[in-house]
Amino acid sequence: EDDDEDDDEDDDEDDAESFSEDEDTLSVSEGISVADWLCKLGYAAFVLEYTLEPRRFDGRASGVEPLVEEAAAALRLIRAKTTARGRGPGRLCVMGFSAGAHLAMCLCRHTAAEASRPEVAVLAYAPASNPVCLCILGVVGTDVVPRYIPWCLPWRWLAQCGCCQFCQQHRWCDLKAASEAMPPTLLVASDGDKFLPPQWNMEPLQEALLEQGVHTRCVRGDFGEHGFGLSGWHEDCEQWLREQLFPPC
Repeated sequence: EDDDEDDDEDDDEDDAESFSEDEDTLSVSEGISVADWLCKLGYAAFVLEYTLEPRRFDGRASGVEPLVEEAAAALRLIRAKTTARGRGPGRLCVMGFSAGAHLAMCLCRHTAAEASRPEVAVLAYAPASNPVCLCILGVVGTDVVPRYIPWCLPWRWLAQCGCCQFCQQHRWCDLKAASEAMPPTLLVASDGDKFLPPQWNMEPLQEALLEQGVHTRCVRGDFGEHGFGLSGWHEDCEQWLREQLFPPC
């Protein structure tokens, strides 16, 4: 799993490394290679390599709050550095893949009232529930958790009881609260993704965003298994960014 998240701003990078648009190359990584590709398009791209501390018993992060704080600090730093360089505030897009996409949603929610909040978002194969909450059992594929198990266990009730570390993360599963804070959003999913099937993740995300009146575009196709990166939809991504970050005069 790659939990990298990319922040990009509409400033030119003259020294951007060239990046092959071969789709096999595009799917190698969800962090540095995506940033290189964004730089080639003329954006200044920043990769957030966030920590996963403190960890819980299974090695995963025990909560999203430290990650959200790091991401929010990165946004403020990007805004400040851009202003200091005399390039103006610019427009900023937050981009995330898988768990990083869920972090991007949490970040938009956390910074909704701040000047540093992103103007655009790209969420690729994002889980509809917090990956460190029990609710995640209800959105993963049947090859990971047989579909009958979440319904046999009282996981929905447990997630809301607030009696353990897992349950205290349930507030980040609130799609309504997340959608209210989202900027125009591009959602991406693959019908070949058996880990986070689109019908249990992309579709409820799309519905929640549309209910809140958020400008939303969905790109869905047979892009491969979970972790497909930019393969199959990089042109859609480029078009979305140009429309949102370089609006017509």
